[in-house]
Amino acid sequence: MNHRDAEIENLAEKIALSARELSGQIDHDRRLPDELVASLNGAGLLRATMPREVDALELAPGVALRCAEAIARGDASAGWCVSIAITSALLVAYLPASSREEMFGGGPRNGHGVAAGYGPRGARRAPLTAASWCPGAGRSAAGSATRT
Repeated sequence: MNHRDAEIENLAEKIALSARELSGQIDHDRRLPDELVASLNGAGLLRATMPREVDALELAPGVALRCAEAIARGDASAGWCVSIAITSALLVAYLPASSREEMFGGGPRNGHGVAAGYGPRGARRAPLTAASWCPGAGRSAAGSATRT
């Protein structure tokens, strides 16, 4: 581990302390408080595995996941949101350079990141037609409040 990796992991540990203090609010509101999201974004953790060329940290997956684990020790929901953000952001490197720049250039200041969610609702299915309406009412979209 290099010095930069150690610094970001230490920062994640500090943010975890804030997450722990906010855990009651997180559970009650069922979302991350804006001040915690701002801390995570300011530290670069929500874009941690995106390439440097979009002003991101470009952390190795192991380092990024250790940061998510540190946050989870403070609050499991916050750690989950960070882990979803960083694992989803890994795919940004595979986009064409022009697309990466258009969507994520300018760093965290542009407010763009990656969030993914999967909310299985059981095995109940209904046949779909071309005119079917799918409202997207999944039960989970972890970290989506941290994205625009």
